[in-house]
Amino acid sequence: MAWLGRRFDFFGDSPGWEVAFSNPMWTREPWSVDFDDATPGEIPATVLSALAHRLEHSPGQAFHPAPGWEGALAVLREGGWALGQRDGHDVLLAPDRLAALTRSLHDEGAPTVLTSAAASGTWKVTFSPHAPGFLLHSAAAALLRPAVRSADQVPAAHRERMSVEPLPPLPGPRVLVSPRYLAGPGARRPQPPSPSALWRATGPGKVVSSCGRVRVEGKPEDGLLAWVRPHPLDFNAEWRASFTPNTPGEITDAWLDFLTDSVAADLDLGTEATFIQDADMTLGEAVEPLLSAGWSAYSDTTCLRLVAPGGYASASIPHGRAKDFPRTTTAEALASSLRWGADFAATGAPGRWHADLSGRTPTHLVRALAAAVADPDPLPRDSGRIPKQLLTSVRFAAASPELSPTAAASRVRSLHAAPPAHTAPTSPQRSPGPTDLSARRAARTR
Repeated sequence: MAWLGRRFDFFGDSPGWEVAFSNPMWTREPWSVDFDDATPGEIPATVLSALAHRLEHSPGQAFHPAPGWEGALAVLREGGWALGQRDGHDVLLAPDRLAALTRSLHDEGAPTVLTSAAASGTWKVTFSPHAPGFLLHSAAAALLRPAVRSADQVPAAHRERMSVEPLPPLPGPRVLVSPRYLAGPGARRPQPPSPSALWRATGPGKVVSSCGRVRVEGKPEDGLLAWVRPHPLDFNAEWRASFTPNTPGEITDAWLDFLTDSVAADLDLGTEATFIQDADMTLGEAVEPLLSAGWSAYSDTTCLRLVAPGGYASASIPHGRAKDFPRTTTAEALASSLRWGADFAATGAPGRWHADLSGRTPTHLVRALAAAVADPDPLPRDSGRIPKQLLTSVRFAAASPELSPTAAASRVRSLHAAPPAHTAPTSPQRSPGPTDLSARRAARTR
């Protein structure tokens, strides 16, 4: 139902490309996004990647889109763009006045247009009235990040208005990469916890908790899957976590450490925090690690949506207010109780990875994944595997010599034995946070 086609120079339109979502049965509004040929390639690449990823993992967001420019408005205003009105339109203007985002104040059937100066003339991206807001949000984030160009590709007409810097040389073939959500997979793909007193191996790549209520399975083709049930046969109360195979293993390791601590604390204290969701944490508290890392947030009719600086990573969490609050503001969504799980996606090497926490996931484990994604510690990677389009969005540092297999195995065991402490809610009425769980685990070990 989605198609990408060439748009030729008919009726005075500039040639370019159009991506559209058709609807043969007319049960929902069709939508489209048009790109002029002069549009910087990073913008359609980001938009098309975001659309393809949603069609694979969350198709309902394309089938029943939530239009709106709130996400793009938040990103561009953080970039110094100024909002005004002119000729019946809202106009968001760039600081140099060479780019603008416009929408009609009175005609709901009019498109939203992103336009800017080109090497000669202008370029524009046109979003139809029902185009999903997350695509406009992605385009705005892509517009603000630096682009990689050879010196002869920098437009002479705009050189004085641009910041042009040479790409720094890579420290070596092995580098430390941050942020970690853009580092891509390492040498070791996502794996279940190692067998221990808490985890019992049931087969290759499969473990089950000592209480029998948590199962974790890792497969090269499917990634990492976890199933948690309050009772082994209670399928209706189950919650799940899934990570695609190219998710950075350090992110899944960190989250599994939180899960291990949570299960261990429940067994020690006779509590049920891992198995039964409560409503003691708001969306804002759950995503605080991402907001502190500079991710921008906005709300549409169904979800709180977050986009990382540069637009290469995103997260969405249903706020559950659509029926009674069709125009939920970002502040209202952040203050809502976390009830419906979470969805994370990021571009890395060699492609996008995806993590999903289903509804009923306990709130402290949603926050734990947000903390693992936002962790500022860099990851060791081969520099040749970092895609060119990410070079302006990642930071590099020289990596220490690669460990021997024996030392690397020891390092992995130490990571599982002593997970890092993370900030947690301090209210005594709330579920145990990650730090509380780590402290209890350390006390139990002593």
